[in-house]
Amino acid sequence: MKKIYLILSALTMFVISCQSPEKVDSQNDSNSLDAVKSETILNVARNFDAFTSVASSKDGARNARIGDKEKTIRDITPFKDDQGNALYYVINYKQGGFVIVSAEKKTLPILAFSDSNEFPIGKELPNGIKETISSYSESIKKARLDNSTTDSRIVKEWERLSNTNAINEWVETARKSGGIKTSTEPVDPPCEDSQIYIGPFTPAWGQGANWNSQMPLQSTFGCTGLPNERAFTGCVATAMAEVMNYHHFPNSYNWSAMGATLSETARLMRDAANSVTTSYQCTATLTASSTNVAPGLINGFGYSSANYAAYNVNTIQNEILNFARPVILMGTRVNFGAHAWVCDGFYQYLPCGSMFTPMLYMNWGFEGSFNGFYSISTGFDPWGQSIYFTNLLMVSSIRP
Repeated sequence: MKKIYLILSALTMFVISCQSPEKVDSQNDSNSLDAVKSETILNVARNFDAFTSVASSKDGARNARIGDKEKTIRDITPFKDDQGNALYYVINYKQGGFVIVSAEKKTLPILAFSDSNEFPIGKELPNGIKETISSYSESIKKARLDNSTTDSRIVKEWERLSNTNAINEWVETARKSGGIKTSTEPVDPPCEDSQIYIGPFTPAWGQGANWNSQMPLQSTFGCTGLPNERAFTGCVATAMAEVMNYHHFPNSYNWSAMGATLSETARLMRDAANSVTTSYQCTATLTASSTNVAPGLINGFGYSSANYAAYNVNTIQNEILNFARPVILMGTRVNFGAHAWVCDGFYQYLPCGSMFTPMLYMNWGFEGSFNGFYSISTGFDPWGQSIYFTNLLMVSSIRP
């Protein structure tokens, strides 16, 4: 038997409006947790963190967390429906990182996670995250109204992540093997569970103060109270700048002088905004059309390739796993607005003889807040490939 732990490391035009975010709609009342459910949620979160702690990505893009101690919980927040029933729980760790666990066993247990970033509670909820959270809520509510038998794979996943002894045994075996072995060879039965984990690649940049120090002054479009007294960079410009920083192209920028307080980053942000026909309002920075992004990279910055198309998870998987290239996503949803962000990581659990739909790493463009791996399934369909938005577009094959 060969044991491996596989860790590789409708097109429409729309205005992309990076508006002022809204408040997180949650009820932060840890005392209201049902004792049994609380124990289950915490156990699943703890075991999932242990399971992913031994993951490392292809080509050393992510260092293995071998030997890490168990994380301690800083806060746990139930998100509830109108009747006060928990839909899912957001858990933030003291050491950094978060996990979102479903409160419904008809859905997959893990909805999102991060090893290092925070999911702020009580802060304003930006576009992109807002759609995602709403989608999880809708999916869980729908699952609770569904009287059909729960998918056996979902049942097994809850059982797996509730079995602390089995998880600890798996983790110990992985650590004794010297960490993680990577392989693309088929696994001879009986096989071992495995995971794919790679990314992220891009920096966690933002849109406000310092990032916007070369954007138009607020007085030029009749506004007050904006950070630095200047317009926001906008989500499109920030996503483009993050991707260009990853490629260190074009050569007309000093890529070693990039960072939150450095003027070179602000210059890149300004130039990116100018390349995609940007307009400015007091509450939003607007890009006229999603179709402008690929031409902006090619004509404005000299990239040899940037392909605009409808969202396709297989294309994203190929870009990240085979080429280590980030992808720009742009989405709209009725009553929510629009957002653009970077997708630059891939996580997938591969139970022996099967697989689940991957989780994609989302760099939302808010200085790291909320960044992490997010489930792209419908929650109670492990094979589903939907993702939150009425229209979801992407720019892939971005290369100098």
